Amino acid sequence: MRITVTVNKERAEFGLKKSIAPKLWNESEQRVKGKSASADDINAAIEKTIKKIAETTTYLSM
Repeated sequence: MRITVTVNKERAEFGLKKSIAPKLWNESEQRVKGKSASADDINAAIEKTIKKIAETTTYLSM
């Protein structure tokens, strides 16, 4: 899985070192479907990465 971030028309990608079957991906929520331990782990990794990106963006815009 990869997260793509675009800031000022510049893109950056971050690898999560996680993978899932495409049928388990919820496109509209951008999260893994279900409540399995694996789904919870991947969704937590996504949330953690998004939070780090937001914190970095806030820091850089100061």
